[in-house]
Amino acid sequence: KSPRSIAAEPANAKPFMLRVVAHDPDGIFSPTLEAYVWAFEVPHEEVLFDTGKSEIRPTEEPKLLAALEELNRALKKYARALSISKEQNRLFIFGHTDSVGSPGSNQALSDARARSIATWFLKHGVKLPIHARGFGESMLKVETPDETDEARNRRADYQVTNQPVSLSGWTRIQ
Repeated sequence: KSPRSIAAEPANAKPFMLRVVAHDPDGIFSPTLEAYVWAFEVPHEEVLFDTGKSEIRPTEEPKLLAALEELNRALKKYARALSISKEQNRLFIFGHTDSVGSPGSNQALSDARARSIATWFLKHGVKLPIHARGFGESMLKVETPDETDEARNRRADYQVTNQPVSLSGWTRIQ
């Protein structure tokens, strides 16, 4: 599954409210449940990593600055609707690798890549809780045979959502 499985909303998703009202047959009470659901996949140009590395190259920082601008624009645009929600907005960073190396080393490398980008966002003023997680070579952007050096698979995805998700396996970046 791709990182988009956290939310089925398109990248330009708008917050929406779901209201469920139940009526008892005697009309004595009508409990109401309201939920404001939102997810936003931050549009960005891929920050590409060197083989076996998790450091962000200085030449890649303009891509992160552009993604930060997109994130801030969306949060500002939907601020009023999101303030109504009882759920907390969070930024999730999904780290990935190519298929070079062992699955275990790729898992560790993808975790480090996700933490590297999450830390960059934190240092550049993102006030949302930020969670990072690596997915190793399990979500290749470009399908390749094992041990294939493919730069497009050494990347990260970013998503903001107010949907409750299991934080098991995610690292909160402080």
